[in-house]
Amino acid sequence: SRNLLLVERRINDDPLIRQRARIRPIASPEGACCVERLMEPYPSMLERQLARMHESNKA
Repeated sequence: SRNLLLVERRINDDPLIRQRARIRPIASPEGACCVERLMEPYPSMLERQLARMHESNKA
């Protein structure tokens, strides 16, 4: 099972977003897309940020 980030289809019209993420349309809900993947370096940046958040919650 995967968690999907759903966004409006018009989000994919933004050229800057297309440089940073792979967006694909989905059947339901109508007019929605999902973020299929982030382009580098964003996945590793997100991983580092999540790790920092996890560590700060331990304290």
